Amino acid sequence: CPGAMIDGNIISGAGTDGILVTEGCNGTVISGNGIIGGTHSTGISVFSSGELTVAGNHVDCEYGIYAEYSDRDVIDGNNLGSCSNTGVWLVVTGNSTVSNNNCSGAMYGIRLSESANNTVSDNLCINDGQTAIYLDISRDNNIIGNNCSGAMTGIQLTESVNNTVSDNVCRDNLIYGIHLDYSDNNTVSGNDCLGNLQIGIMLDGSGWNAVKDNLIHNNFFSGLYMYQANNNTVSGNDYVGSNLGINFIGSNGNLITDNRFEANYNGMVLV
Repeated sequence: CPGAMIDGNIISGAGTDGILVTEGCNGTVISGNGIIGGTHSTGISVFSSGELTVAGNHVDCEYGIYAEYSDRDVIDGNNLGSCSNTGVWLVVTGNSTVSNNNCSGAMYGIRLSESANNTVSDNLCINDGQTAIYLDISRDNNIIGNNCSGAMTGIQLTESVNNTVSDNVCRDNLIYGIHLDYSDNNTVSGNDCLGNLQIGIMLDGSGWNAVKDNLIHNNFFSGLYMYQANNNTVSGNDYVGSNLGINFIGSNGNLITDNRFEANYNGMVLV
């Protein structure tokens, strides 16, 4: 099946997978399909095949697009806004691009697990129930220019290293705009973390990260909260209108430089 093209089909009522791509079907193109599945279904599943193009599909299933052991894929311009669990989920997958997709209204908009060297850019991930974009045990990924608003957490990295999170909009989330959870050596830059109900950016047990040039405005509790987070560099950020601009608890060896604070109840609190 290498190089197959699956285009313009209507697939409904699938119990497990609308389209299933298995080992060795490299270079398959899946485009312009409409897939409506059952309660526990996945719209498009890919296992051990790479260099796929998945573009312009409309998927209404529990899981939208799931790829495992699949490298150098392009997942672009799909409407996954009716998926209940996860819009796009990459597992042990690398060197792929996930861009311009609508991944709104699921529990997780986009999820990367044990995946490296991917680019996730310009996706719409709003009103997701848990996390708009979630990386766990993943490294060397670029998360750029996404709208991650209205979830519990906009962007979360758990046990993930050497990732870049930049130029995203993370606003009106119920807990965190951006959350680094035991994640080291990441760069968080140029993001708009606005109006989150608890914390704009949270570093929890995370070290050697660079948090720079972010707009961190009107987050109810704290703009930046660092808990047992050591040896981070925090520079050039704009903190406006929170109860606490920056709050440190049990955090050592951090460099805080060239930040601007305005109209916070407390600028910085160190405990």
